Amino acid sequence: MSLHSLYVKTYLLLGRELRLFRTPRKGPHRRRPTLGWGILRQKVIRAETYLAAAQKIKSEGFSPDLIFAHPGWGGALLLKGLWPSSLLCIYCEFYYRWNGADVGFDPEFVRANIADQCRVQLKNTNNLLHFEVADAGLSPTPWQESMLPNFFKEKITVIHDGIQTHLVSE
Repeated sequence: MSLHSLYVKTYLLLGRELRLFRTPRKGPHRRRPTLGWGILRQKVIRAETYLAAAQKIKSEGFSPDLIFAHPGWGGALLLKGLWPSSLLCIYCEFYYRWNGADVGFDPEFVRANIADQCRVQLKNTNNLLHFEVADAGLSPTPWQESMLPNFFKEKITVIHDGIQTHLVSE
């Protein structure tokens, strides 16, 4: 199995086993985020949930060689502390920008106020925390990699995960 074929949304690859960690359908992590803390709060609650599940499988003697996770949900944030010798590879799909990416490109949706700008900026808090603990990152396109902060780009490998358009465009 190649690294390219391992990516599955919201799943963590722990060693040779694929384990799914789910958060409850109801609970405090389902509340609507507020400016700032609410955005990060959901990620921390999910990270604590994953950590509790991971502690259980660690107590059973499980020790992963590789943890592969999507940082957008926050689940992998605390796992490196539990398994410091495991490699943590994160799927670097998106890094938010106030201009030139997901916000500010369409004149129909004018920036309303500073709170909107802060929300976009704070969405990256979770990404930045993951960048701090990750050993490597995988990005699906050069454009997505180009949006990441420079300090993390040296750890990124670009591996396309979608349709190989060159095979169908001729």
